[in-house]
Amino acid sequence: MRRILFWAVILVTGAVYLTMLLWSLPAIARMADGIPPFDMRPTGYSVDEARDFLSALSTEGRAFYLDVQHWLDFAFPGLFALSLILGFLKLAPRVLALILSAVAVAAAWFDWSENAAVA
Repeated sequence: MRRILFWAVILVTGAVYLTMLLWSLPAIARMADGIPPFDMRPTGYSVDEARDFLSALSTEGRAFYLDVQHWLDFAFPGLFALSLILGFLKLAPRVLALILSAVAVAAAWFDWSENAAVA
């Protein structure tokens, strides 16, 4: 049962990620005159870059971002953290698995916090 759960979570996590990568984030970039959205900036962004993106985002883009993208980006961090936690619990010694799981949960929390700030 645990193996089935692990692979189900992995598949759903991958599906959500691919949906964002191939559909929602490129659509948002198009609606912002080609400026990449926050989630496509792995090195981060400055306050000025954030303002530029938000200013360039069309009304339709803003609605899409706050509706579709925020739901996807709400699901992804939790699913990703759960994927990691299930793997850690299976592969790592108990104490290490718990420490690494706490890091995964913290990363998800920081992502959710960023999303809330952007909204």
